[in-house]
Amino acid sequence: AIENAKFNYDKEYYSISKFAPQLIVNIKEAGIVREHRLFLLEINPVSYNPKTGELEVKTSIELEITFSHPNISYSIQRLQRYSNPQFEKFVKGCILNYGAIESMIDYPVIPIGYLIIVYDNFESNITPLAEWKKRKGYYVTVTRTSDIPGGPTTGNIQAYIQDAYNNWPIPPSFVLLVGDKPQIPAFTGSQTSKVTDLYYAAISGGDYFPDLWLGRFSAETSTHVDVMVEKVVDYEKTDWSSGTDWIKKA
Repeated sequence: AIENAKFNYDKEYYSISKFAPQLIVNIKEAGIVREHRLFLLEINPVSYNPKTGELEVKTSIELEITFSHPNISYSIQRLQRYSNPQFEKFVKGCILNYGAIESMIDYPVIPIGYLIIVYDNFESNITPLAEWKKRKGYYVTVTRTSDIPGGPTTGNIQAYIQDAYNNWPIPPSFVLLVGDKPQIPAFTGSQTSKVTDLYYAAISGGDYFPDLWLGRFSAETSTHVDVMVEKVVDYEKTDWSSGTDWIKKA
């Protein structure tokens, strides 16, 4: 327990007369989210001298950020290919200076890619959802697990999604897996050893940031799929203009 944790006094550290941290400002690369390169800006307004016990507080800090050899045209090209309104809302909430490049971009009006990877036995059951998404304007692709090159292993499914993201004319913004773990395998988390689908969505940058929205219908039978499809379609077709009293009864 924390209350019984042993306190280890670092005598050598407390004998050094030097303020820490020494860097007032530091920049670390966080990762890539759908071709937006994210960096973490750390500001340390307070530093401490362990030997004297003094605190140094900066009451005002002025900084300027410059980019080394920026390839603006390449960045614009990538963002034009991968950006869409749904994902941009998410990215905008993560970035302090959102719009620095985005304001230069003339985003083309293209359909939003929606990839459905379905266990073969559930293909006909997922069709009503696929047709509904098409009617809503999505560019829908339905792929059976038997059509995954090399077979439906986690690595092969991941490679298939990666290829769709990199090379398809309309890269998927949404991926839906239809089938539980026995039908469509999942990954084991590297830190907690828990079942996860995150690695299917983390396409760029070798990080844990998703580059597309990924969900799963954890269905073991065709009846399970029918129920899930009916719920989603009914919900999306419902006109909620009559108010939100239903929320209190849910």
